[in-house]
Amino acid sequence: MTEARVTKKVRGMANTTVVVVVILFVVVAAGLVWIQRGGIDSGIKEAEDPPKDIKAGVGESVGVRGDILDRNRQTLASSAEGDSCRRSYPKGRLASHVLGVVNDQGSGLEGLEVALDKELSPSREKGAVKGSSVVLTIDEHIQSVIERELEQAVKSFKAKGGSIVVMDARNADILAMATYPDFVPAEYDKLPKEVRRNRAATDSYSSGSFFSIFLAGVALNNGYTSKSTFDCPGLLDIDGQPVDNANGGSASKKSETLADIMAYSMTGGIASCALELGKEKVGKGVEAFGFGRTVGLEVVDEPECLLPDWRKWSNLKLVDISLQQCVATPLQLASAMQAVANDGVRMRPHLVKEIVSADGETKIETKPEVLGNPLSKESAKELREMLAGVVSYGTGKQARVPGYRVGGKSSTVLVDSNGDAGEKFIAGFLGLAPVDKPEIVVVVKIEEPRPVHYGSFVAAPTFSKVTSQILPLLNVAPTPGYKQVDPATGL
Repeated sequence: MTEARVTKKVRGMANTTVVVVVILFVVVAAGLVWIQRGGIDSGIKEAEDPPKDIKAGVGESVGVRGDILDRNRQTLASSAEGDSCRRSYPKGRLASHVLGVVNDQGSGLEGLEVALDKELSPSREKGAVKGSSVVLTIDEHIQSVIERELEQAVKSFKAKGGSIVVMDARNADILAMATYPDFVPAEYDKLPKEVRRNRAATDSYSSGSFFSIFLAGVALNNGYTSKSTFDCPGLLDIDGQPVDNANGGSASKKSETLADIMAYSMTGGIASCALELGKEKVGKGVEAFGFGRTVGLEVVDEPECLLPDWRKWSNLKLVDISLQQCVATPLQLASAMQAVANDGVRMRPHLVKEIVSADGETKIETKPEVLGNPLSKESAKELREMLAGVVSYGTGKQARVPGYRVGGKSSTVLVDSNGDAGEKFIAGFLGLAPVDKPEIVVVVKIEEPRPVHYGSFVAAPTFSKVTSQILPLLNVAPTPGYKQVDPATGL
């Protein structure tokens, strides 16, 4: 065989080998494609769509968003199995401002849904199929009470809106927090942001007469008593500026006891008390109640409780602060009052009781935390008796609760004196119950009521209504030997 023939034969064999290899490669590749697309006997099937517990897209959720529960583990918010974007609120409007809403991608947009979005959302990195659940301090039954009574008050007095906060007097847990008008979570996108905002925690306003509670506390802590007297003429001159009593001075004498100054909201007496204490004692004293800072609740956009630097106060500024210029949210006012109710010990407020993982393990459990001691135990007790006097014989008679000794203070704040509809006011009541061993602190705020606008006539009756229902829900026994009274008649 010649060399040329051998070479030709070898080349023929090589070409045949190449063809065979190419054919085998095509067959194998085709087989793999067939298997990937669902070969009958392969036992392997790749879903054409992502699994139902995974939502495609950058930043979107994996699996099911965690639940939000009340303190008794009743469901307030949950997600459909396998669809974290569809959020369900089985109690409807209940606690809508506290819970907030999620957006179309299942991410938190308002309220606790956004504040705790990281905890509620399942994690793609960790392969979680469900986010953690959040157990709140809210009690759905107490929440229902205050929402019902708040709506009735707003409508009865043709008000713009309102808020109520109920706080546990001992550990500062938020038992209920409501703002009206409320909303249906599923319709959040149809409402302006100001309607969805949790105004009980985010909107500050002048504390008005409420400030006299804490000013009196400062006085008691500095050696004064409820029987100490202060100048209380019908008109005071403060650096050339007149300050008169809210009642025109018609019921005041040359001097009044601290208890009566509070009971009858005598602004001249409050001013005299502030001036006698001086700016340092007043400034440091009310800072201890939390004025000038946030309470650190698990909400977003909580403003600071505004209090100007007391070192820069003039006498006139000191009086203005004591009467009207210290601003706070309803939540912050409740927090300050909690110290009065808790024998002078101020606790950090909480909305979250615990955070539980999908497998039932407690990841975070909130513990009671002391923020300070603005009052001695004796001063707190005496201040509570003064607040009881406001209700029993002062301007707060309509806050009385049948069967229970309660205490508190009303407030009427002018917010707009040049509006098209005339003057606009905020009516409020800040109270605790029962006086002897407080269980709850309640703050009521009614915005722009009309035609009646006084806190003692608008907000005090609402305090009475909610407190008379809440105390039995908490199994609080009536005050022994206390006479039953009708809040409407005082009899």
